[in-house]
Amino acid sequence: MSAILFLALLLMGIGVGYVLKGVFQVKLPMTRYVLGITIVLVGVHLLLTRLEPAETTHSSKVWFSDSDFSYEVDGVRAKYSTVFGHSVVDLQHLKSTDSLRIVEIDVAFGHVDVLLPDSLPYRVRNSVAFGSTAGLENNENGFGESVTESYGLLPEGRFIEIEGNVAFGAIEYHKKR
Repeated sequence: MSAILFLALLLMGIGVGYVLKGVFQVKLPMTRYVLGITIVLVGVHLLLTRLEPAETTHSSKVWFSDSDFSYEVDGVRAKYSTVFGHSVVDLQHLKSTDSLRIVEIDVAFGHVDVLLPDSLPYRVRNSVAFGSTAGLENNENGFGESVTESYGLLPEGRFIEIEGNVAFGAIEYHKKR
């Protein structure tokens, strides 16, 4: 989360607090309210960003908008984050010769459609809190974790690991369109 976005959301939260306090006569301790908003925004920031080696990670983020991603960058790990938006992550063109091994998809208050590859086996690990996943054998709603493996996956062979993390949103997996 950039500093500008953090500051804009903080100021919007403070403004909402003053509107509630002034218009609706809500007794709101503003110091605690501002501290609470700051803690929530820092938590969202930590949820969506992790310390990873930059040279092996391809990262894409969507904030308050729609985007389509097709994996084209050479690397071992790809990370896609969506907050208050919608995105499509297209993995259908991956081949067993590609170096990509791990795809991480983080969703907070948004929706992501993932297009799964036909030519490469995959393992999907989902972790859900107040959200849902759909399109696989093991779907989650509310809270939980699930693991789904495609047909023909051999642990010693080449496959792609997809890690889906959902908080107040949804990930929908699609096989061939």
